Amino acid sequence: MDYLNPIYEWLINLPFYYWIISICFLSLMDSIISPVPPDPLIILSITYFPENIILTIILVTLSSYIGGLISYFLAIKIHQNYKNLINYFVSEEKFKKTNIIFNEKGGILILISSITFIPYKVTAWLSGLMRFKLTTFSIYTLIGRSIRYGAIGILSYIFGDRIRYILETTIKISDYIAYALIALVIIYFIFWLLIKKININLK
Repeated sequence: MDYLNPIYEWLINLPFYYWIISICFLSLMDSIISPVPPDPLIILSITYFPENIILTIILVTLSSYIGGLISYFLAIKIHQNYKNLINYFVSEEKFKKTNIIFNEKGGILILISSITFIPYKVTAWLSGLMRFKLTTFSIYTLIGRSIRYGAIGILSYIFGDRIRYILETTIKISDYIAYALIALVIIYFIFWLLIKKININLK
Protein backbone atom coordinates (compact mmCIF):
# COMPACT_ATOMS: atom_id res chain seq x y z
CA MET A 1 0.00 0.00 0.00
CA ASP A 2 2.59 2.56 -1.14
CA TYR A 3 0.96 5.95 -1.52
CA LEU A 4 4.06 8.06 -2.12
CA ASN A 5 5.80 5.84 -4.67
CA PRO A 6 3.16 6.19 -7.45
CA ILE A 7 3.10 9.99 -7.00
CA TYR A 8 6.89 10.11 -7.02
CA GLU A 9 7.09 7.89 -10.11
CA TRP A 10 4.47 9.99 -11.87
CA LEU A 11 6.36 13.23 -11.11
CA ILE A 12 9.77 12.04 -12.28
CA ASN A 13 8.28 10.57 -15.45
CA LEU A 14 6.63 13.83 -16.50
CA PRO A 15 8.12 15.33 -19.70
CA PHE A 16 10.78 17.97 -19.14
CA TYR A 17 8.62 20.78 -20.52
CA TYR A 18 6.13 20.31 -17.64
CA TRP A 19 8.98 20.78 -15.20
CA ILE A 20 10.47 23.83 -16.90
CA ILE A 21 7.09 25.58 -17.28
CA SER A 22 6.36 25.04 -13.56
CA ILE A 23 9.84 26.19 -12.53
CA CYS A 24 9.73 29.31 -14.71
CA PHE A 25 6.28 30.22 -13.37
CA LEU A 26 7.46 29.81 -9.77
CA SER A 27 10.60 31.82 -10.52
CA LEU A 28 8.58 34.63 -12.07
CA MET A 29 6.08 34.76 -9.20
CA ASP A 30 8.87 34.49 -6.61
CA SER A 31 10.21 37.82 -7.92
CA ILE A 32 6.81 39.49 -7.58
CA ILE A 33 4.89 38.21 -4.57
CA SER A 34 5.05 34.43 -4.09
CA PRO A 35 6.69 33.08 -0.91
CA VAL A 36 7.49 29.77 -2.66
CA PRO A 37 10.98 29.72 -4.23
CA PRO A 38 11.68 27.59 -7.33
CA ASP A 39 14.89 26.11 -5.87
CA PRO A 40 13.54 22.66 -4.81
CA LEU A 41 12.04 22.10 -8.27
CA ILE A 42 15.27 23.22 -9.94
CA ILE A 43 17.19 20.65 -7.87
CA LEU A 44 14.73 17.88 -8.77
CA SER A 45 14.60 18.87 -12.44
CA ILE A 46 18.38 18.85 -12.90
CA THR A 47 18.68 15.66 -10.83
CA TYR A 48 16.36 13.81 -13.23
CA PHE A 49 17.05 15.83 -16.41
CA PRO A 50 20.80 16.60 -16.15
CA GLU A 51 21.12 16.96 -19.93
CA ASN A 52 18.99 20.16 -19.70
CA ILE A 53 21.07 21.89 -17.03
CA ILE A 54 22.14 24.90 -19.16
CA LEU A 55 18.65 25.48 -20.58
CA THR A 56 17.13 25.25 -17.09
CA ILE A 57 19.56 27.78 -15.58
CA ILE A 58 19.06 30.27 -18.46
CA LEU A 59 15.25 30.05 -18.47
CA VAL A 60 14.92 30.26 -14.68
CA THR A 61 17.27 33.27 -14.56
CA LEU A 62 15.32 35.08 -17.30
CA SER A 63 11.97 34.25 -15.64
CA SER A 64 13.19 35.67 -12.35
CA TYR A 65 14.47 38.80 -14.11
CA ILE A 66 11.13 39.30 -15.90
CA GLY A 67 9.35 38.95 -12.54
CA GLY A 68 11.73 41.55 -11.11
CA LEU A 69 10.90 43.91 -13.98
CA ILE A 70 7.17 43.46 -13.34
CA SER A 71 7.71 44.35 -9.66
CA TYR A 72 9.89 47.30 -10.66
CA PHE A 73 7.29 48.85 -12.98
CA LEU A 74 4.36 48.03 -10.69
CA ALA A 75 6.12 49.92 -7.89
CA ILE A 76 6.56 52.95 -10.16
CA LYS A 77 2.87 52.83 -11.13
CA ILE A 78 1.74 52.52 -7.50
CA HIS A 79 3.96 55.44 -6.47
CA GLN A 80 2.54 57.60 -9.26
CA ASN A 81 -1.08 56.77 -8.40
CA TYR A 82 -0.83 56.72 -4.61
CA LYS A 83 1.93 59.22 -3.86
CA ASN A 84 -0.17 61.12 -1.31
CA LEU A 85 -1.03 57.93 0.56
CA ILE A 86 2.67 56.90 0.68
CA ASN A 87 3.62 60.37 1.92
CA TYR A 88 1.02 60.01 4.67
CA PHE A 89 3.04 57.12 6.14
CA VAL A 90 6.51 58.31 5.05
CA SER A 91 7.18 62.02 4.81
CA GLU A 92 8.50 63.32 1.50
CA GLU A 93 11.72 64.41 3.20
CA LYS A 94 12.40 60.91 4.58
CA PHE A 95 11.46 59.41 1.24
CA LYS A 96 14.00 61.62 -0.55
CA LYS A 97 16.74 60.74 1.97
CA THR A 98 15.99 57.03 1.55
CA ASN A 99 16.02 57.54 -2.21
CA ILE A 100 19.52 59.07 -2.10
CA ILE A 101 20.87 56.23 0.09
CA PHE A 102 19.23 53.54 -2.06
CA ASN A 103 20.61 55.01 -5.27
CA GLU A 104 24.10 54.91 -3.72
CA LYS A 105 23.91 51.42 -2.16
CA GLY A 106 21.06 49.83 -4.13
CA GLY A 107 23.27 47.96 -6.59
CA ILE A 108 24.93 45.94 -3.82
CA LEU A 109 21.56 45.24 -2.19
CA ILE A 110 20.13 43.99 -5.50
CA LEU A 111 23.16 41.76 -6.08
CA ILE A 112 23.09 40.31 -2.54
CA SER A 113 19.34 39.66 -2.59
CA SER A 114 19.64 38.07 -6.04
CA ILE A 115 22.19 35.56 -4.78
CA THR A 116 21.13 34.93 -1.18
CA PHE A 117 17.80 34.14 0.46
CA ILE A 118 17.14 37.80 1.29
CA PRO A 119 13.77 38.38 -0.47
CA TYR A 120 14.67 39.63 -3.93
CA LYS A 121 11.05 40.67 -4.56
CA VAL A 122 11.33 43.31 -1.81
CA THR A 123 14.45 44.75 -3.42
CA ALA A 124 12.78 44.75 -6.85
CA TRP A 125 9.77 46.66 -5.50
CA LEU A 126 12.05 49.11 -3.67
CA SER A 127 14.09 49.65 -6.83
CA GLY A 128 10.97 50.74 -8.70
CA LEU A 129 9.71 52.83 -5.82
CA MET A 130 13.06 54.64 -5.56
CA ARG A 131 13.36 54.99 -9.35
CA PHE A 132 16.65 53.11 -9.29
CA LYS A 133 18.39 53.12 -12.67
CA LEU A 134 16.82 50.33 -14.76
CA THR A 135 20.04 49.38 -16.55
CA THR A 136 21.94 48.92 -13.28
CA PHE A 137 19.00 47.04 -11.78
CA SER A 138 18.94 44.69 -14.78
CA ILE A 139 22.71 44.05 -14.78
CA TYR A 140 22.91 43.28 -11.04
CA THR A 141 19.78 41.10 -11.19
CA LEU A 142 21.03 39.02 -14.12
CA ILE A 143 24.49 38.60 -12.56
CA GLY A 144 23.08 37.68 -9.14
CA ARG A 145 20.41 35.32 -10.41
CA SER A 146 22.88 33.63 -12.78
CA ILE A 147 25.24 33.00 -9.85
CA ARG A 148 22.47 31.67 -7.60
CA TYR A 149 20.72 29.39 -10.07
CA GLY A 150 24.01 28.44 -11.70
CA ALA A 151 25.36 27.28 -8.34
CA ILE A 152 22.16 25.35 -7.56
CA GLY A 153 22.23 23.78 -11.03
CA ILE A 154 25.90 22.74 -10.89
CA LEU A 155 25.58 21.29 -7.37
CA SER A 156 22.43 19.40 -8.39
CA TYR A 157 24.26 18.06 -11.44
CA ILE A 158 27.32 16.95 -9.41
CA PHE A 159 25.36 15.40 -6.54
CA GLY A 160 22.39 14.20 -8.62
CA ASP A 161 22.88 10.49 -7.87
CA ARG A 162 23.15 11.16 -4.15
CA ILE A 163 20.07 13.40 -4.17
CA ARG A 164 18.12 10.71 -6.02
CA TYR A 165 19.24 8.09 -3.49
CA ILE A 166 18.22 10.29 -0.53
CA LEU A 167 14.81 11.00 -2.08
CA GLU A 168 14.07 7.36 -2.82
CA THR A 169 15.28 6.25 0.62
CA THR A 170 13.16 8.94 2.30
CA ILE A 171 10.07 7.76 0.41
CA LYS A 172 10.70 4.16 1.52
CA ILE A 173 11.12 5.29 5.14
CA SER A 174 7.93 7.37 4.82
CA ASP A 175 6.08 4.22 3.75
CA TYR A 176 7.30 2.35 6.85
CA ILE A 177 6.28 5.28 9.06
CA ALA A 178 2.84 5.25 7.44
CA TYR A 179 2.49 1.51 8.13
CA ALA A 180 3.50 2.04 11.77
CA LEU A 181 0.98 4.87 12.21
CA ILE A 182 -1.82 2.78 10.68
CA ALA A 183 -0.90 -0.12 12.99
CA LEU A 184 -0.98 2.22 16.03
CA VAL A 185 -4.39 3.57 15.02
CA ILE A 186 -5.75 0.01 14.65
CA ILE A 187 -4.30 -1.05 18.03
CA TYR A 188 -5.72 2.08 19.68
CA PHE A 189 -9.16 1.41 18.14
CA ILE A 190 -9.11 -2.24 19.34
CA PHE A 191 -8.17 -1.18 22.88
CA TRP A 192 -10.88 1.50 22.82
CA LEU A 193 -13.49 -1.09 21.82
CA LEU A 194 -12.29 -3.52 24.51
CA ILE A 195 -12.36 -0.87 27.24
CA LYS A 196 -15.82 0.25 26.12
CA LYS A 197 -17.07 -3.36 26.21
CA ILE A 198 -15.57 -3.93 29.69
CA ASN A 199 -17.24 -0.76 31.01
CA ILE A 200 -20.62 -1.85 29.60
CA ASN A 201 -20.26 -5.32 31.26
CA LEU A 202 -19.32 -3.72 34.59
CA LYS A 203 -22.48 -1.64 34.52
